[in-house]
Amino acid sequence: MNNHCDTEWFWRENVFNFEIEHSWKTDPEKIAFKNTKDWQNMWILDDVMAKHADGSIPDTPEEWLDGFNTFSIYQVLPQLIELWGLNVQTDVEAKKTPSNRT
Repeated sequence: MNNHCDTEWFWRENVFNFEIEHSWKTDPEKIAFKNTKDWQNMWILDDVMAKHADGSIPDTPEEWLDGFNTFSIYQVLPQLIELWGLNVQTDVEAKKTPSNRT
């Protein structure tokens, strides 16, 4: 896993993992944000832009989230498993097969 966005997003390197002796180790520490005010300001800006685009957006995030339908994950699990299976299958025939390996 690379760490290219860590400095831009979290203002420090190795937020999620770090490299030791040519292997990656997970950082067990909690992610600390530089300033929660920055995130609040970003949320306010996003909210203003969304309301400008669509005046029917509710005033609070909770009201907005309540507007979405919910469903049980078990209702879509068969389709997710099928899509996952399609995602991991290959379209290329193996060059080496058990019969032609030396």
